[in-house]
Amino acid sequence: MGKQIIMYGAEVQLERLSKLGDPLEKINAAVNWEIFRAPIRKRVRKEDYSKGGRPPTDEIMMFKITLLQDWNNVSDDSMEYLINDRLSFQRFLGMELGEKSPKTTLFGAQKRAPRPGGHVCLGVQGKPGQRRAPGAV
Repeated sequence: MGKQIIMYGAEVQLERLSKLGDPLEKINAAVNWEIFRAPIRKRVRKEDYSKGGRPPTDEIMMFKITLLQDWNNVSDDSMEYLINDRLSFQRFLGMELGEKSPKTTLFGAQKRAPRPGGHVCLGVQGKPGQRRAPGAV
């Protein structure tokens, strides 16, 4: 006999993560992400989407994904898997359970900084290879 499936397993697991002090939940509560939207949009979005194509990934989600990658030293290719695998990442990104994650390889070129050690979307400067602690924006 297999194990019984818990009907609200994801909610139970997220509650457990919260009780354990999920740092991503704390960061989400402490940061007003909307203040980053306009500077990011200005730096990474093109003006005209009238020719069609894939709808752009939300700027805040894209920024949060780049932060997760930096904090966890994860490549674009691995990031999509980890977003689908980790409930804490999905909650941090504001995704619903079962929601399709963005193709992180599609916006890889947009998020790369023109100068070493920075985020193109904000123009943040740092030394090449410098690591920042989670929550340090």
